[in-house]
Amino acid sequence: MNVIQYDYENVGSGDRDRVAIAESEDFLQQIDANDVPYKGCLLTWCNGRQCEDRMYCKLDRLLCNEHWLSMFSSMEAEFLEPVYLIIILVWLPSNKLWFKD
Repeated sequence: MNVIQYDYENVGSGDRDRVAIAESEDFLQQIDANDVPYKGCLLTWCNGRQCEDRMYCKLDRLLCNEHWLSMFSSMEAEFLEPVYLIIILVWLPSNKLWFKD
C-alpha cells in the first residue's frame, strides 16, 4: 500500500486520497493488522521536489496482528533517516551493463 493512514503522516504539498486512505484502513481492519511500535523517523519518504512542491509522508510500516504482538511484546521497529542513492547505469558497446553508485 502506498498510502498514508492519518493526516499527520503527510506534510507539504499534495492531496490526501481519502478513498485510498479509507480502503487501506478497511483492509488493515479486515486482516487485523496494526503498526508495530516504532522509533526514529515518522516521515519515511520524500518526493524530492523543491520548496512548496516538497512533500514528506509515512509510507513505510511494519505491521502485525495482536496475537503476534502479544507473543513479542518488546518488538519495536526503527525507521532511520532516509538515504538517497543515485545509481548511474551505462550500456557499454560490449553489451555489458556497468553501474556506479
